[in-house]
Amino acid sequence: MHTLQVGFRYTAVSVATDSDYIATHLRTAFRHMPGTAAQVVVGHLELTRDGDAYSCQGAPWATASDLTEQSAADHATYEVIMHLRYANAGLLWLHAACAARGSRAVVFAGNRGSGKSTLAALLPSMGWQYLSDDVTPVEMPSLSAVPFPETPSMRLGGPAHLDEPEVLLLTKATVELSVTQIAQAPVGIAALVFPTYVAGADTAMERLGAGRAAAALLQQCLDLPNHEKETVECVGRLLTQAPAWRITYSAAHEAARLVDAMLLPAAPNGG
Repeated sequence: MHTLQVGFRYTAVSVATDSDYIATHLRTAFRHMPGTAAQVVVGHLELTRDGDAYSCQGAPWATASDLTEQSAADHATYEVIMHLRYANAGLLWLHAACAARGSRAVVFAGNRGSGKSTLAALLPSMGWQYLSDDVTPVEMPSLSAVPFPETPSMRLGGPAHLDEPEVLLLTKATVELSVTQIAQAPVGIAALVFPTYVAGADTAMERLGAGRAAAALLQQCLDLPNHEKETVECVGRLLTQAPAWRITYSAAHEAARLVDAMLLPAAPNGG
């Protein structure tokens, strides 16, 4: 039986499994997550094989059965994140990726397949630091993005003319990053970007007005139903601090280069 813990701030989730594959999957997905000696375990997951299928046990929302080994690994990843989210409810949780240059962070918010993870994974090769892949916690008082460094991944291959449903079917591969390419502390949010993949489109960026930006960002606030007043107030303050942009693209590398050049160009001293 494999046992491991995934930590975030002062909380952790304990996972036990009899599958080598699931254990490797989770260790890979969460290998960059920060750990501290004073963490409190806020959830227990157990993934075990029963005949040809796997089950996942763990309160309060993790019970699942008749899973393939791959779906059990994916389910466990989701449940670890859910446990950590609810144990850190004082943060604003966005469905977004995040990367930073120096003391300025850019949040990439959007639906599945929009390219937010890919952009955040590409920018470290341009001198940025990586904070998060799919969920970005935000400290509401300081409006700073908190590192939640689930190992980033990006979709492989596929011509630029693929339509969105086809893009979602592309294989995703993990992106290898060094420790120095991963942010270790919260970073103030300097810009918000809403990526939009359009088959065959040229890369272009447009500034969003406050109303359109607020509507788009609220759609990506994961805890809006439970913390509506606090979330709306935080989004309003965030949009007075950080300009919002929509980037339309079909070539992810071009989009990343445009973000690098337009939003947070390197200072003369490299900062």
